[in-house]
Amino acid sequence: MLVVVGCGASHSAEDASAPGDAGRRLDAGAADAGPGRPDGRRLDASVRDAGPSDACADACAPGPDAGPECARTDAGCVPGSESFERVDVDMLGLGILETPHRFSSGLAVTAPVPNAYYTSAVMVIRCDRRSGFFGFGCETGAAFIPDGVAFMAAADIGRDFDYLELTLPEPTERVSFHVASSNDRTEVVVRAIGLDPDGRPVATATRNAAPVTGWNGNVIELSSADRIARVRIDCEPIGPLIFDLFSWQ
Repeated sequence: MLVVVGCGASHSAEDASAPGDAGRRLDAGAADAGPGRPDGRRLDASVRDAGPSDACADACAPGPDAGPECARTDAGCVPGSESFERVDVDMLGLGILETPHRFSSGLAVTAPVPNAYYTSAVMVIRCDRRSGFFGFGCETGAAFIPDGVAFMAAADIGRDFDYLELTLPEPTERVSFHVASSNDRTEVVVRAIGLDPDGRPVATATRNAAPVTGWNGNVIELSSADRIARVRIDCEPIGPLIFDLFSWQ
């Protein structure tokens, strides 16, 4: 349910659980299907023209996607979270995000744009439909997902793209998220930078990626009285990261 990024990794034939041609982009037209590509549609490209306030208004409006994650008050759009449980995925439990992409909570992935493809992409995986992600096996790892059965994953930050960026529904003082290394590379250092509405850095936090078994207790937190509008995440060295339970208030 919140904001962070996964770092890149070198992949080999041994990564049997890595997403491959069976994965597909969601919510796209036939123009995106071609030789060697999966059929499917992209996810929620409507975020392209939406600013933070519009995202919050949409997320808080009555409808099937409105829920406890987002509440509209006189003070604006206040405490929210995202754990990727409502993301549409394919029959194998894989959703490669068409970026920019806004989740039902109002949180949006605003970099990389365009998203990478297949194994290098930022994606959402549901463990009730898929075997896993680069060393993370759902059969044994699902019990360690911080919330629900879904999570966001990224394998190639620092190689195919420099950082992962998430934009909040509205600027907020505190942001947190859970992060782990899908293949238990605990030497990977994850860095999160909070940017104010003018793009100035106002908060920074670093933390080593946890092994899968420690995912639930490995939280990165950012706070600033200047209010955080976006979070950028990178890591060193490259390593596949998994995220869940992004929260803001």
